[in-house]
Amino acid sequence: MARANLVPGLREHATASILLAAVAGGYVGVAVCVWGFSTFAGRPFLNVHDLTVLGAHQGRRIGRALLAEAERRARERGCCKLSLEVHDSNTRARRLYERFGFGPWSPATLYVTKAL
Repeated sequence: MARANLVPGLREHATASILLAAVAGGYVGVAVCVWGFSTFAGRPFLNVHDLTVLGAHQGRRIGRALLAEAERRARERGCCKLSLEVHDSNTRARRLYERFGFGPWSPATLYVTKAL
């Protein structure tokens, strides 16, 4: 999807949930989440598809606050889990996710795509 279509595309996506973090009236972080259903657990789950905090605001617990709100909403809906993908070289994000309770990291799950 082209970047110009991002916001309209998310608005039209029935399972998307967008969390915004604001500081002093300006947006500094976002969590783009997608609701799914676990056939293993027979319950819904929430995938944190994108989590971004502007560089100048990193290290201020904004990412943690966005994750906490995503978890609160997932628990409210009776979800069985939160899921996310993180590149193994993204050590800063992995530290945040570990502190938030994500893991274990082994064995690795492969995530593959096919462009359409």
